Amino acid sequence: MLAGGLFAMGVLVAGMGDLSRPSQYWDYTFHANATRVIADTGDVAPGALRVVNDWESAEFFYPNAYHAVAAVVRDLTGASVFEVLNAQSLFIGALAGLGLAVLLRELRAPVMVTATTPVLLSAFTAFPYDLLWRGPLLPYATGLALLPAFVLLVRAAVERRLPVLVVLAGLGGAALLWLQPAAALAGAVMALCFVVQRWTRCA
Repeated sequence: MLAGGLFAMGVLVAGMGDLSRPSQYWDYTFHANATRVIADTGDVAPGALRVVNDWESAEFFYPNAYHAVAAVVRDLTGASVFEVLNAQSLFIGALAGLGLAVLLRELRAPVMVTATTPVLLSAFTAFPYDLLWRGPLLPYATGLALLPAFVLLVRAAVERRLPVLVVLAGLGGAALLWLQPAAALAGAVMALCFVVQRWTRCA
């Protein structure tokens, strides 16, 4: 599990060269500007980012939880926006691998499958590397990395039916939605599978 996370980090560090180096793709420029705008203004309203993306539109809407958190990290650490975004990117593969390993353990998968999944994940280019190169699609990649953790919350809420777990699962879904709606949709489909399975088993 640790090997997979470290390997993914190593690949990303080798590609970046240095955490202070910004990607030259359009999406990265937008994410960096969005983070800086929120850090400077403190405005986290969904329409606040129209000043850097579509200033003529009065109905502009963009879920900006990713940039709001990045702005807070930037203010707390004193790091540059580029360093914050690049450092966060390093943990996406490790976070996804850890979440998958814990989920597989909870589902009682064989130990070998659980242990090797993070390593196998780090060997695929589609995720996380392509999403962090093309674009890069930082909020989407982060949302996908958090999906296993969300599924774990939903499973716990469905199995144990404790109010606190239901609330946590709901908050997790809302966080995914505010992070990236496409990731939230994927999470909703997975959550629905667990709910249907529970109903079928209890019927």
